[in-house]
Amino acid sequence: MAFYQQLWAAILKGETWHGELINRRKDGSLYTEQMSIAAVRDAGGEITHFIATKQDVTERSNWSSNYSGTKDGGRGTFGRWGGPRFQQPAHYY
Repeated sequence: MAFYQQLWAAILKGETWHGELINRRKDGSLYTEQMSIAAVRDAGGEITHFIATKQDVTERSNWSSNYSGTKDGGRGTFGRWGGPRFQQPAHYY
């Protein structure tokens, strides 16, 4: 309950809220969603609506939880500099 109280307190003050939560699809399955909510104001500065941007981050969340406990922190595939290592340069046409 405190989670939603904090969310509403922030957006009712006109602050932008950012966070992740577990949501439910129409088919009943659960997914992790990254969300930002911002207030929309009228010409007088009063809040009239809220707008949200959402992104399904289930795969990222699953990857993170699966590899965060590994010895190298999940960096084994990508090397310790964070990016993938390619044997040959990528070619773009």
